[in-house]
This record gives sequence, C-alpha cells and structure tokens, in this order.
Amino acid sequence: MNRNKREQQYYIVALVKELAPLRDKVGISQGDFTGIIGVSRQTYLSIEKDMSWSTYLSLILFFDYNYPTYQVIRKIDAFPQELIG
Repeated sequence: MNRNKREQQYYIVALVKELAPLRDKVGISQGDFTGIIGVSRQTYLSIEKDMSWSTYLSLILFFDYNYPTYQVIRKIDAFPQELIG
C-alpha cells in the first residue's frame, strides 16, 4: 500500500482520537496494552503524539483482529479500505 504522507497522517490522527475508547472496548488498561504491543508506557505516550505509519498499521490490525473492536475499527474513519481483503 503506497500512501502519501498527508493520507497517512489523516489516518494516524483518526486512530489516535480513538485509542482510549478502543482499549476500553477490548477491556485493557493502558499499562496492559503497552505490554501486549511490547513498548514502554513512555513510548506509548509518545506514540499518541507522533505515531509512525508502521506503528499505525500494527495498532489498526490489532484492533481489527479483536472481536470487541472489529466493527468499531471498521466504522471509524481510521481504517483504509484497502486493508480489507
């Protein structure tokens, strides 16, 4: 998937706005989530401010894979339709 920086930033911002509600829907705390994705709490806080495209893809696929957030992640405007197979 080849996206320009502007499109990437659009999707990243949309996901960042929904991170806390998505975590709540899965039923995990911020601390638990950092353990699941393998980053420190400090790194996670910086991710919320300046997320790379590869981090975005990892998070979006994590939430898409989890049943409680599957439908939510596809409804918010943070999920590129090209990712749907």
